[in-house]
Amino acid sequence: MSRRKIQYSSLTSLLDVVLILTFAALLQAAILRESVAESPSTPPTLIEQQTASALLSRGTVEVWVNKSGQIALKNGKLIASKLVTVDPDPAVELIYTANEQPSSSLCSLVAAHVSISGKILVVSTKQPLADFPIALSSGLQNEEHRCYQSHNALVVVIGHNMQKALNNDQPKEK
Repeated sequence: MSRRKIQYSSLTSLLDVVLILTFAALLQAAILRESVAESPSTPPTLIEQQTASALLSRGTVEVWVNKSGQIALKNGKLIASKLVTVDPDPAVELIYTANEQPSSSLCSLVAAHVSISGKILVVSTKQPLADFPIALSSGLQNEEHRCYQSHNALVVVIGHNMQKALNNDQPKEK
């Protein structure tokens, strides 16, 4: 009597590999969860504190931008220029004007009315940035780099959703 050879299907070995990988992933997740639970929250380092102090000491200039690309200073003064223009190509619709003319960038337009050199330019919106035209929302994100190079100012874009989150974090007065 000879022994009959049993052949395993390729699915059996594949199933073994999947089970081993799943077990390893679960084990790694458990170890990570334990290490996070054991580690105390660390206070900010001296460098982080100095950086935060330096940023806060710069001063801020606040502006509002709406979905059509109009800019208003915090005091309500409307800046005449718009950040987007209609493109003749119907597939494109709008273009961010600073891509074509750097002098029409957000920072250049605001700097014509108030000094922004060395300050933080806080750009707020009343609508979520996701509701803005793509050209405008991506242009505002590119202003961070453009503004630092041309005006030595930092740009922070705060969309509507972030403003709501910030307001919810504020302590309520009783």
